[in-house]
Amino acid sequence: MYHSISEPGTGPLSHLAVAPAVFERQLEALSSLGYEFLGVEAALRAARTTPGRRIVALTFDDAYEDFLTNALPVLQSLSAGATLYVPTGYLGQQADWLGPNAGRFGRLLTLEEVAEVARAGIEVGSHGHVHQPLDIVPTDELKAQLITSRAVLAAALGGPPRSLCYPHGYSSRRVRDVARAVGFRSGVAIGHRLHDIDRSPFAVQRIDLGSTTHRGTIDRLLTAGPPQTRPRIKRAATPAWREVRRTARTLAGRTLT
Repeated sequence: MYHSISEPGTGPLSHLAVAPAVFERQLEALSSLGYEFLGVEAALRAARTTPGRRIVALTFDDAYEDFLTNALPVLQSLSAGATLYVPTGYLGQQADWLGPNAGRFGRLLTLEEVAEVARAGIEVGSHGHVHQPLDIVPTDELKAQLITSRAVLAAALGGPPRSLCYPHGYSSRRVRDVARAVGFRSGVAIGHRLHDIDRSPFAVQRIDLGSTTHRGTIDRLLTAGPPQTRPRIKRAATPAWREVRRTARTLAGRTLT
């Protein structure tokens, strides 16, 4: 899982950025370890049909402009596939869900640039329409957001996207059921663990590669996965935290993450 391929700098969002040179070294390390790079949908198909392949599904959340300028050239140099997840309500704009840090990573891609990315062979998926945690959105609104996002992207792709990335990583059985009903075939969370191909394609787990993740760490992560203490605690607290977030949204119009 990647977000912005840019210089990390300092501040509360620096962990969401990976410098272009570091990103290139990470992919070169993975390639030297025998991994091939695919988008999510292609990776799920390949894992089911040809077990044993060493596959990494590369994903990029938020569709910042630096994907086109910094990430895509590296991907093309390695003949790497990937999936770019686009929050369609912010095309060509800044990431307003980041609050006062909205401009931290520059603007998002325009619809025309998303089409350019797709023509370059990159899978394009939905990151929702307005980048809200979908597990606290009423069902009618949830369905409308997903349908809108699919329709917007269909205009650029020649057909609707097949994969959904849950904004802020939050989903639920209800969210997954609606996503399937409107036409998605997969959904990715954060998870902080390796994805088991026997799990639901609507609960794809991911590992976050940061700017300090180097070859030795990458090899361990893809062999054994990251430590699970913090993710287990977070999963146990999910139901209560969901109610807190739902109440904050209903009573104060606030989106807590």
